[in-house]
Amino acid sequence: MDPDRRTLHGLGLAATAPRLLVLRSLRQQDRARSAGEIYADVQNAGGKLGLTTVYRTLITLSEAKLVHTFERGGETVYRLCGEGNHRHLVCRRCGLVIEAGDLDRALHRLPAAIGFHVEEIYGVCTSCWTDETEPSTAMR
Repeated sequence: MDPDRRTLHGLGLAATAPRLLVLRSLRQQDRARSAGEIYADVQNAGGKLGLTTVYRTLITLSEAKLVHTFERGGETVYRLCGEGNHRHLVCRRCGLVIEAGDLDRALHRLPAAIGFHVEEIYGVCTSCWTDETEPSTAMR
C-alpha cells in the first residue's frame, strides 16, 4: 500500500482519488500552496478534479490535522505537516514554511511565561531577504 493510502487509512479516512491527488500535489512542494495552485498542479499532472473538490478535500485534510493552513497575502494556503504538535516559521513573501524543530521547545515555555500560545512565526526567509528589506516590515 502506498504511503498516502496508509496515512489516510491511519486517520480513518477513505483513500479517495481526490484526496490522493491533492496529497501528491502537496508532497511535491515545500511551500504552502493555495487551492488554486493545487488545482493547477493536479490539472497539469493529468488529474481530473474540480476546484470545489480541491477546496472540500483540503478542508477534510485540515480537519484531520494532516494539512496545516496559513495566511499568505489574505489568502488561505495549505501545507502537509509532520506529525505531532509543532510550530512553524513562515516566510511572508514566498510562502516557505519550516517546522520549528528545536525552536519548538523554547516556544513551548512561552505560554507559561506570558500566557500566550505561539502557533506560527511570520517573517522573511534568507532567500527573500535583501539589504533593502526594512526590519520593521520583515516581521509581523
